[in-house]
Amino acid sequence: VGDQLITESGCYENQNGTWTKVDGAEPSSGQFYYDADTVTLTLNQAEITHDQTVTVAEGYTYEGSVIAFSQTADVSLNIVVSQGTSTITGTGGIRVESTTGNASLSIKGSGSLDVEPKGSNSGITLCSSKNTNLDIDGADVTASSPAQYGVYLISSTDATTSTITVNNGSLTTGGNGNVGIYYYWSGTSNAGTSSLTVSGNAVVDTRNSQIMTQNKETVVQVGAGSDGNGGIVFDGTEGTVYGDVTLDESLTIDQGETLTIPEGSTLTVPEGATLTNNGTITVQSGGTLEGTPTGNGTVEYKVTGVTLNKSAISLTVGGNETLIPTITPENASNKNLIWTSDQPEIAKLENGVVTAVAPGTANITVRTVDGGYTATCTVKVTEPVYSISADIFP
Repeated sequence: VGDQLITESGCYENQNGTWTKVDGAEPSSGQFYYDADTVTLTLNQAEITHDQTVTVAEGYTYEGSVIAFSQTADVSLNIVVSQGTSTITGTGGIRVESTTGNASLSIKGSGSLDVEPKGSNSGITLCSSKNTNLDIDGADVTASSPAQYGVYLISSTDATTSTITVNNGSLTTGGNGNVGIYYYWSGTSNAGTSSLTVSGNAVVDTRNSQIMTQNKETVVQVGAGSDGNGGIVFDGTEGTVYGDVTLDESLTIDQGETLTIPEGSTLTVPEGATLTNNGTITVQSGGTLEGTPTGNGTVEYKVTGVTLNKSAISLTVGGNETLIPTITPENASNKNLIWTSDQPEIAKLENGVVTAVAPGTANITVRTVDGGYTATCTVKVTEPVYSISADIFP
C-alpha cells in the first residue's frame, strides 16, 4: 500500500507520507484498517497514492498504489469502503496478480471508491494464469485511466472465466482509446467466458468509453442475476436494462444516447426517483416501462400487433383512400411500421394514403420493423367510367 508492505493487522494513518500503525480497531476518517487473516483493507475516506515503481518480487516490478501479488498461490484482495469517498491514485491504481493461480478483487460497503491513476497503468488490473473475478457489492466504484483502461482483466492459458459482478452498487469506467472495461485473453484458441452480471439495481456506466475483449470470438456475456433482479449496463452510449430494475436514484439519458428495455425486462421509476430522457428510450415487445420519464427525448414502444381499418378497397384511376393502422400497444410509435406497395405502378402509397395510378390489382402491406406482425389491403383499380349525353332538338 503506497510502496509499503503491510503484513500486520491494525489501523493505519498517513503520518508525514508514511502509513503508520496506530491504536484503534475501527479506522477514523483518513485511515484504513488491515485484517491480515482475511486480506481485507477497510477504507474510511482514505487517500492512497504512490508515484514510483514497486518491486514485489525478483523480476516483478509494477507501478501501483495498492498491490496484492503472489507467485505461489491464488490472490484475493478484499476492500471495504465503510463511508464517504476513498481515493487511490498515483502512477498506478489497484493491481491484483497471481502468476500461478486465480486473481480476485472484492469491493464492498456503503461508501465510494475512486481509482484514478495519473500514469500509464489501468485503474483496476486483475492478472492471473487462471481465472479473474471482480466483485462489487453495494459500493460505488469509479475506475479510469488516461493511458490504459478503467478495468483490465488479464487471463492466461489455464483460464476458463473472466467475470465482473456488480450488485446493489455501481461501476463507472473510462480509459484511453475509449475502452472502459477490457477482457484480455492470451490467445483465441484458449479464450474462456467473459461475463458481466448486474443485480440489485446496479448500474455499469461506460458512456465515455466501451466494453470490449481482445478477441472478437469472445463476446462479453451480459445478464441479470439468477433471480431476475437486474441492473443497467451502458456499453458506450447504448444502455440496456437487464432483468427487473427499480431506479434507486436519478438517471439521465443524454442526447445521442439510447436506453433499451428488451423482452422480459422491466424498468420502474418510483416516486422520488427521476428518469430524464433527452435521447431515446426503446421499449421492445415484452419489455415494460413503469413510470413517466421527463425530458425532451423520445420514448418508442415496439409494436406488438398491427391491423388495418380495411382489408380491401376499390378505386378508379386518380382516386385515393387513406388506410389507418391500429397498433398495439396504444402508446407504440408509428416509426416502427413499414408501409409497402407491391405494384406502385398500379397503386402507390405515401403517408398511408393510397392513390390509384392505373387499372389492375395491388397489395398494400403494413408490417412492424421486426417483421413479426403484418396486415394487407387489396386494392382493385379500374378505369373511370365516362358517360356522354346530348340534347336532341326536334
